[in-house]
Amino acid sequence: MFRTALRNVLAHKARLVMTVLAVCLGVSFISGTLVFADSSAAAYRAAASQNFSDVAVSVTPKDPPAGTAAGSAPPALDDALVRKLAGVAGVASVHPSADGAAVLNASDGTPLRADRTWANLGGAYVPGHDGKDSRHPLTEGRAPHNSREIAVDSGTADAGGLRVGDTVTVATDGPVMTERLVGIVSTKDSRVNAGGTLTLFDKATAQRLYASPGHYTGIDLSAAPGTDQYELSERVTGLLPADRAEATTGTAQADQQAINVDASNSGYEKMPMIFAGVALFIGSFLVVNTFTMLVTRRTREIALLRAIGADRRQVVRSVLLEALLIGLVASAAGFLLGLGIASVLPDILGTTGDALPKGPLVIGARPVVAALGVGVGVTVLAAWLPSRRAARIAPVEAMRSAQQPASAVASRRRGVVGLVLLVLGVPRPQPRPS
Repeated sequence: MFRTALRNVLAHKARLVMTVLAVCLGVSFISGTLVFADSSAAAYRAAASQNFSDVAVSVTPKDPPAGTAAGSAPPALDDALVRKLAGVAGVASVHPSADGAAVLNASDGTPLRADRTWANLGGAYVPGHDGKDSRHPLTEGRAPHNSREIAVDSGTADAGGLRVGDTVTVATDGPVMTERLVGIVSTKDSRVNAGGTLTLFDKATAQRLYASPGHYTGIDLSAAPGTDQYELSERVTGLLPADRAEATTGTAQADQQAINVDASNSGYEKMPMIFAGVALFIGSFLVVNTFTMLVTRRTREIALLRAIGADRRQVVRSVLLEALLIGLVASAAGFLLGLGIASVLPDILGTTGDALPKGPLVIGARPVVAALGVGVGVTVLAAWLPSRRAARIAPVEAMRSAQQPASAVASRRRGVVGLVLLVLGVPRPQPRPS
């Protein structure tokens, strides 16, 4: 029965190609989407890890306990704490920050990426001993020096059509401000590179907007070579007021940021999955129709198999085995096509301003299992009803000639007769009356 099924598959190459193509398209969208999702998640994690590559420990303020009056305890993150943390053994450098949200207008006056509130960031340009902020290297212009000046990242400047010297409207939690753009910086922040914006103020302005004068919203510590970040976190925790500040490792920060960015972009996976469902739905009807026609044309052949001893179960297994072979071929072809789809989806779904992260394709077990399960499953299930019809063919059908295809000679004779009748049936022109 296996050899019979294999011979039948190879004997109907045209229908085989149509069926494989129908299933292949659905499998390719599913496997491609899953590979794209895994690859994007890995790219986001890599971007987040790069963003926190120089951060061993982050110090952030704690929320006050419920019922505590506002302002009853002074903020813990100030310049005194910065100096204290700089003296901890294993700390290589200290980078205080004053961060929050900021939405700015593009050159045409419209809010820039206002729908991405989770990634519209505002912060402080905090220069070090060399006068530069290593987290925000300047690529053009200079750093902001007063409350009327700002700097933005290069992606934001390109998306908004902004140039150094432009006047920009900026909105934070407070009143709307009109600022002068004096500098453009680069950043490794995965939230900004995933489609957000970054607006930098001078340190005093950022503290006033996002914390309070002289205080910060966070302090990042980089570790000296050979220092374990978990041990450094414990040392730092011992110096912090337990009720007002806490320390978190850079690895934990990177993991949380990757989860947040990945969740915000999960909608990119929905559209390809919709196409996959439509393709498989249509493909299942094509598979049913194909096997129905094959069973109809092979009625006499199946009857002969029944006559020489094949039972109904063997006939059903034979048809399903054909479907299994076709499903395997379609799954393999669809998976390979899906890899191509996964490689181009970042360019299709991303835009110039909201580019998706790119990285090597990540091929895990999930897309492979899905390709085989969907491709083989849809094909076999679609062929089940035709196989039941095939099992009901009685051996006596082999005695009938109605299902035998006409010979070439008979076909030619019918063609000649039809042509003669057509000629005889053509109306002749009638003579005009005199």
